Amino acid sequence: MLPLTPTAPLAAPADRPVYRVGTLTYTKLGLGMLFFWLLLGDVVFMLMDQLEPRILPVVLKGHGASDKEIAIIVASIAALFNLIITPVVSYRSDRKRSRWGRRIPYLFWASPFIALFLGLTPYAPEITAWLLRWPAVRSLWVSLPLTSPVVLTYGVLAVLFQGFHMVVASIYFYLFRDVVPEQFLGRFLSLFRIFGSLATFVLNYWLLGMANTHTKEIFVGTAIASGVGFLLMCCFVREGEYPPAETPREKAAGGSGGFVRAAKIFVTESYSAPVYWWTYLARMMIYAALVVQAFLVFFPEQELAMPLDQVGKLSSWASFVWIPLAFPLGWALDRWGPLRTMSLCLIGYIAALAGSFFFVTGPTSFLISTLCTGSFFPMLMLSQSMLAQRIFHPLRMGQLSSANAMIQSLVIAAVIGPATGWLFDALHGFSHTLHVPWVGAVILGPYRFVFIVLIVLSSLSLVGTRMANRHWLKLGGPAHYTPPL
Repeated sequence: MLPLTPTAPLAAPADRPVYRVGTLTYTKLGLGMLFFWLLLGDVVFMLMDQLEPRILPVVLKGHGASDKEIAIIVASIAALFNLIITPVVSYRSDRKRSRWGRRIPYLFWASPFIALFLGLTPYAPEITAWLLRWPAVRSLWVSLPLTSPVVLTYGVLAVLFQGFHMVVASIYFYLFRDVVPEQFLGRFLSLFRIFGSLATFVLNYWLLGMANTHTKEIFVGTAIASGVGFLLMCCFVREGEYPPAETPREKAAGGSGGFVRAAKIFVTESYSAPVYWWTYLARMMIYAALVVQAFLVFFPEQELAMPLDQVGKLSSWASFVWIPLAFPLGWALDRWGPLRTMSLCLIGYIAALAGSFFFVTGPTSFLISTLCTGSFFPMLMLSQSMLAQRIFHPLRMGQLSSANAMIQSLVIAAVIGPATGWLFDALHGFSHTLHVPWVGAVILGPYRFVFIVLIVLSSLSLVGTRMANRHWLKLGGPAHYTPPL
């Protein structure tokens, strides 16, 4: 069995309170500076991470993309790269030993490319026009029965962006377990979500309404902020020393090198324990819901006749409602654990979705719906992040997270993403009037069914959470849990 923490902590002055994680030692000031740099990375990461699923669908819709094409570009491409890139990077990152640590090198080298391709995305129409000047490109285009040229260019830029973004999106979260003392992890993650919510508020309140008029400024500004912010974080956050990377199983097999041997070790360590399988299901359905939520922006705009600017401003207030709840939730996660907390949040989220399906008929009820669902979903994102930190073995955090991502990506890319796009394309033009008590006539259009899809996904996540809790108790529970490996 691998030790749960790195080698013995360094000595520290006895007259100051000290906090340790592995070989890292922090004073209160040092811990505060660590939180500052990680949270700076959080703000720019959340802006960058939500730009494509929130803003890009609106831009693509303006260029005539179908719901199926939007689902492929926004959801399926990201899920496919999650399947291909995340396992390799995570496996290598867990086993990397360098003077800069095992996570920082990946974050440092990927960040400039993310900024580059994010900044190029709004120039897809200009890039398309330049490419079509070439006769060979024009003739190739005519011979291929594909989508419109500009939509394809957006897709190519999304591929390039997602390729590097996937490195940061996975490695960044593994860093927390390595550098944040465990007794502060829940509260740190709550601060992480608070700052992320502030970034989401900025995106929804100011940027979403300008998606079609200030596309270049939004993407280029976010690209510059993300590039500079992440590079600064990489320079000022330090990792400690780690024990040897190989497990006894790997040493007996002759090391972890070689694709076949590495794949065998990966599968054996990642997919043998039932507690991991149920955790994978619980987290996968939350991320699937995040993908499906990309279609929710069309519900108020097309079925409630609300201007996009109004939709963005009303949606943004959920970020403020969530903020005072975040730190108490972090305390609850530290005290009660993520399994119990996540189950309660899922029940509340499902109830809010059901109410939204039946009762939203205009701006006021849409605001109430947004406040309810928009408060519970950040709680779920925080809880599932903490779930991975607590359930997975710390020295294989990256590998197990990527194993989760592989299953998640297969299901989202091959099933949920395309099926969701197909569903809303098939429901195009559908309309039915439902008479709801105390509300009156409720028009059921295609995008109202986004709430039903989210209810199904959340219910599956609840099943995974309860089953993971059962196996977690068998492995020692709150006092004696030992992560399998």
